[in-house]
Amino acid sequence: MSTLQPPTETSGCLKSGSVYTCTDTGNPVTNGANLQHTVNTASCGDTIVIPTGVEHRNATGTSGNPVVILPNKSCGTNQYVTIQSSAAASLPAGTRVTYANLSSMAVLRTMNQSPAIDYANGAGWIKWIGVLFTSRDMSQPPVSFVGTLVSFNTDQSGTVHDIVYDRVISRPYEEERGTPPSATGQMSVGFGLRLDGANMSLINSTVDGFCCNETRFNDQGGHDVAQSTAIAIVGGLGPFTISNDYIGAWYANLLTGGGGSSPTDTATISRVTNTSAVFSNVTGLQVGSVLRFYFTTPLSNTDQGDCYNNTGGRNHYGAAKVDAISGNTVAWHWLCNWAGKNCPTGAENPDSPGQVGWRTSPRLQGFTVAHNTFNKRQSWEGVSQSKTFWEMKEGSNVLFEGNIVTGPYDSKKGNFCALNNSFATNQNATNPWAETKNNTFRSNIFYGGGAILPGAYNAGCPIDADNAATGIVFTNNLFLSGAGVNARDSFMYNTQKALGHVISHNTVVFDGNSIMKAGCNAGLCESTGIVFRDNIVHSGAYFFNPRNAYPGLTTTHDIVIDTTRQCNGNPTYCNGWRPGTGDQIKASPGAVGFVNQTSCYAITGFGSGGDYHHCALAGGSSGHLAASDGTDIGVNFPMLDAALNRGGPDSSKGSAVGGGAVPKGK
Repeated sequence: MSTLQPPTETSGCLKSGSVYTCTDTGNPVTNGANLQHTVNTASCGDTIVIPTGVEHRNATGTSGNPVVILPNKSCGTNQYVTIQSSAAASLPAGTRVTYANLSSMAVLRTMNQSPAIDYANGAGWIKWIGVLFTSRDMSQPPVSFVGTLVSFNTDQSGTVHDIVYDRVISRPYEEERGTPPSATGQMSVGFGLRLDGANMSLINSTVDGFCCNETRFNDQGGHDVAQSTAIAIVGGLGPFTISNDYIGAWYANLLTGGGGSSPTDTATISRVTNTSAVFSNVTGLQVGSVLRFYFTTPLSNTDQGDCYNNTGGRNHYGAAKVDAISGNTVAWHWLCNWAGKNCPTGAENPDSPGQVGWRTSPRLQGFTVAHNTFNKRQSWEGVSQSKTFWEMKEGSNVLFEGNIVTGPYDSKKGNFCALNNSFATNQNATNPWAETKNNTFRSNIFYGGGAILPGAYNAGCPIDADNAATGIVFTNNLFLSGAGVNARDSFMYNTQKALGHVISHNTVVFDGNSIMKAGCNAGLCESTGIVFRDNIVHSGAYFFNPRNAYPGLTTTHDIVIDTTRQCNGNPTYCNGWRPGTGDQIKASPGAVGFVNQTSCYAITGFGSGGDYHHCALAGGSSGHLAASDGTDIGVNFPMLDAALNRGGPDSSKGSAVGGGAVPKGK
């Protein structure tokens, strides 16, 4: 919808000074039309107050406009047009809203497959406070499905920017029923909220209830599994702030990247060979830059994997890396995937004359994701395999701190759900620039969180795998999974070209297979330069699996719980891994010296079981003050509490960060 323009209507909202006050007309569609007109006529800096508990709708059907399309007013810095509930004052600033606050919210409900709101090209400086975005029951005639409930609009004509969602709720219709959707239920919405744009914020809010099967019928008369994603950011540009929110979805709580991409710079090319050409300009181009060329005839060197499927079996793009620049003559070498596929052969040259593109800056960067609760409900388990809490196909300069991550054992996965902290992916061959770099994951609690997937995914369409996933810091995180449940295969799983990662001061309860497990055969995607220090971690029989997938690995001052006794009798050689300076091998959790191992291992989810502070080390533990920095090995609990804005011996139970109670849905 790249050509959206707001419709014009007659307003029923009255203005006094810079404030519009809207009233209930008794007709929800008229209320929606009045709001649209008021948004059209409002000046930068104005506030639009809409009545609490009153519905604003679009026309019922399978197609049509959103309830409101936000126009581009070319407002100046901080000249927000604010749209807020008439009871916004009852929602304290800085406090997360929950379903208990619904009576203080105005309602925007889409009655067709369009989102509740959308934005015209270049729209910006919009702030929403105290608004519920929702859908109708799309399983009832006319049957339909809402792809995205709260949308965006970005194209070559202009990028949405400076949008703030503060104390809002986004949820599908099904959440307002007495029984929300279970694994066998249907859901009216796929994505809860798209946050694509520049300077985008979601704070103190709840985006929840996204699970299960689509309400619309597929070609076989059944119901496909919905995308079930709470927040998606497929395009740029950033920065993004996601803070003090409750985020509930089954497939992915947060998705970044995964879509097509465009270059920041282009040139026409001539005198083309297989590995060189004359560019019409080389603005911003450097040795090491990644290039994207177009081939009218699809590449022949393809495989039958993700890249083939996502391009419909016709990949028209070749990715390359600059080797030399002499004037306007550029030389390169081709980038292929791990299998040496999806790249041009020596007989396939780019179009001549043709076009080449490159980027001079990352596409998605600048993420602050802090003090949120990420949840997957037990009642959703079984609908399909859950994907991840954060599916990070792209995203750089990330701070993920002070978050609570919780979910059930996934029987279809045979594991707890994973989290991607760096997994650069070129989804459809248009984005060889995908990267996940310089990301910090610090002081978070994972209740039933699965493995971490670090690295660069180069099994499909090619990326610059040697530089796509570097500089990741994973520190001071606590992983719990329930007493006796080996439902986490590994701590770091499916590692592929995880380069220069620093993994320190984490405490990881239960790993069934290994500490780190490679995602492809040695010789293809080794993870180099990894520093692994000051951690407490379980391992199955395989430790770093296989050891030759981690050249240059440094381990120091770790406590490794060897429950399979693989190292028993030979503690200097454990399935190819040789413990480093200060590393300790323990035969059981009881030998670690936790404050209260029974209580620590009894925790089965947020607010259930024991106290997470009991996972700290007692003064008599051999790990006490034995880390490389002179502190305790494992998590620094005062630092963790500070990041969570919590404290005290019972802080594993209680209110959510920011003062609002943790919403459990209905």
